[in-house]
Amino acid sequence: ASGPLAAQADRPATVLASVLAHEGSGRVSLGGQDFLTDTRFLHGGEWTIVAMTPAPSLAGEFLAGLWMVAALVLPLLLLGTLARLGRRREQHAVSQLAASEERLQAAHAGLESKVAERTRELATSEQKLRLLLDSTVEAIFGIGLDGRCTFCNPAALRMLGWNDEGELLGHNLHSLTHYLKPDGSPYLPDECPIDRVLHTGVAISADDELFFRADRTSFPVRYSAHPILHDGTITGAVLTFFDLSASRRTEGELRTLIQSSIDGFWISDFSGAFLDANSALCGMLGYTRDELLGMRVADIEAMATPSDKAPHILELFLSGSSHFQTRHRRKDGSLIDVEINSRHVPTLGQRFFVFVRDISEHKQRERQLRYYA
Repeated sequence: ASGPLAAQADRPATVLASVLAHEGSGRVSLGGQDFLTDTRFLHGGEWTIVAMTPAPSLAGEFLAGLWMVAALVLPLLLLGTLARLGRRREQHAVSQLAASEERLQAAHAGLESKVAERTRELATSEQKLRLLLDSTVEAIFGIGLDGRCTFCNPAALRMLGWNDEGELLGHNLHSLTHYLKPDGSPYLPDECPIDRVLHTGVAISADDELFFRADRTSFPVRYSAHPILHDGTITGAVLTFFDLSASRRTEGELRTLIQSSIDGFWISDFSGAFLDANSALCGMLGYTRDELLGMRVADIEAMATPSDKAPHILELFLSGSSHFQTRHRRKDGSLIDVEINSRHVPTLGQRFFVFVRDISEHKQRERQLRYYA
């Protein structure tokens, strides 16, 4: 408001209350001077706009009226503009929010699709792995760092006489299957090679120990244990094993057959060291078995030089067998004529299985025939 309202008002509070109480145009007198007023309530009475100007002449009243109208209309126009700008910003924000929500929904749907696809892949992979474990004849165990069973296949259950994997999962395998040594003494976990794999990460294998079934009967096994590594850290081990009962029975029968043979028999390695010998060979050469196991084939060979033996060794590797005649030196220094039949089985390692027949009498008759011919 213009004019010295505060200074001239006799009752300014009363006049101002009258102006603020009624909406519209009016005329008030303050300090002996007339003023034109125009009051407007905005937003339900939250805002009040009052325009006051000294009452002019008629022309002045017209101009003052225009001024008062402008004073009232311009704020309204400004408020309207601000309201439109606010609505536009609000609409823009709502539009952006809707677009963001659509993108979020699309990303969520894509993520769900990828998760579902990955889940199907994992299920297929797990199914293939389970099928592989269930189909192999080799017994397989998974062992955690605490020595407890984490998985097993049907072959392991059959060999150990358990009905369900639930009877083994979560249980300590050493205390269930590997608690006694072959001599019957207790097998402490700290002595167990399988347990060492969990601490050292070094794979091991053995074929001279026993595993125990659910009914506490035992059987000979050949086993291998390999560490499970994740980012270079040991997380467990995989144990595979075979029941050697049938092969041990076969070996026993074969040993009995070989020991009862009238022909000599030995097993040697690639270097020619004797690994086993039967009684007939010991009698033929005059050595005890223990003496022969500390010797090499070259110690009894009387005729063949390394160059002579090379063709027979080559024939062994190429065809798997070799047949020839030579002479062997007995412990007392005498020589005997022998016929050699040897075999090499690659699956059994670098070992040679050799049958020896004493043909000294046959050779003697041949010499006599040539003498009298």
